[in-house]
Amino acid sequence: MNNMKRDEIWVICDRHDNCSYEHLKQMIGKASELGKKASYSVVVVCIGEMTKEQCEELFCYGADKVLLCTEEYVLSEREFANCLLQIIEKNKPKVIMFPASVYGKAVAAYTSSKLSGGLTADCIDIEYEDGEFSFSRAAMNASIVAKIMCVNSEIELCTVKNNVFPVPEKDTEEKNGVIEICEWNEDCLEKDSKVEVIKIEKLVQKSKAPLDFSNIVFGIGRGVNEDTYEIIKKLAQKIGAEIAGTRAVVEAGVMGKERQVGQSGINISPNVYVAFGISGATQHIVGIKNAKLVIAINQDENATIFDYADYKVVADVNDIAKALCDMIEVETPN
Repeated sequence: MNNMKRDEIWVICDRHDNCSYEHLKQMIGKASELGKKASYSVVVVCIGEMTKEQCEELFCYGADKVLLCTEEYVLSEREFANCLLQIIEKNKPKVIMFPASVYGKAVAAYTSSKLSGGLTADCIDIEYEDGEFSFSRAAMNASIVAKIMCVNSEIELCTVKNNVFPVPEKDTEEKNGVIEICEWNEDCLEKDSKVEVIKIEKLVQKSKAPLDFSNIVFGIGRGVNEDTYEIIKKLAQKIGAEIAGTRAVVEAGVMGKERQVGQSGINISPNVYVAFGISGATQHIVGIKNAKLVIAINQDENATIFDYADYKVVADVNDIAKALCDMIEVETPN
């Protein structure tokens, strides 16, 4: 690669893995924030099927340009990456953001190895300061947040977890974004491969908790006993809330891994998050940082969760849960 100026932040649209359109908008919003600080433009790269209307909508969330590469084939991860590499060679971006999906991670890994570029996986934050980008992720068994900087690399890559950044508000004013059609050649295809990809389809996990879409989430920590947990589940059912848990609760077998919120679990952004008996370890706080309102209930007045809560209730969670049941007339388990 030559030394031409790199002044673009790219966001990769992973259409093959059914990556959430909300996830794409989250990444565009963060890229736009970084672009304003660094005076970089934001480019969304779409390899696959995208309509003109879909491309134009991306400008409303912070994109300056869309590079559209249409293809008739079902591309494997390596073929997708090879196609992307052709586009990179012509345009020279500085930063490339991939969704942290199974497909996106595979493409990012192959692309970074071909470019000899730095790659940070499962980012939970990206910052720009003093002319440098830094990427934050969980490390040491999710016990700390590590800030990573790429050195001796002209290009910096990362995969971004879903829901770590908020979706920006849609700007409905008319935009002057550019849609550029990118050509690619069939050298990308693995013609000699013994494996033929017929179809790539995301499996539907019926047991997966719909925490991504819940406006109210009740978080359960070690301060909640078995009886109180049953009461809280009744409360949640009554008001249409979802239940989530800390890593300790999930590892104790109280609920499934799909409901674990935190660095080693998922990130959520509900309108209201009620933390029952949660101490407030850094790992868990990272998972709820985009919650619009946090209410914490803990009998320890020095609990760390209170440093992040909008409202704090210093009391026994068992008493509070029972009082809430009485207030909204929920029949408690015997």
